[in-house]
Amino acid sequence: MVADESHRPMERGTWGDSMMTRKDYILVSRILNDNIEHMHPAAFSKLVEDFVDMMQDDNPRFEYGRFLEACYA
Repeated sequence: MVADESHRPMERGTWGDSMMTRKDYILVSRILNDNIEHMHPAAFSKLVEDFVDMMQDDNPRFEYGRFLEACYA
């Protein structure tokens, strides 16, 4: 059985030290915020936390509080 390539993690370093930019973080927070009313609160929180984990792995200087504020605004 061949693994589904769409679920394979991206490799760090392909585009430099960080794969995502501030612009990407902002776009993700806007998408999440736009969908907050369409999801169960627990599912939304889990989704946000999963993105936070990914972004913190990508960038040690990622601003957790700022991202949460944008997602839940």
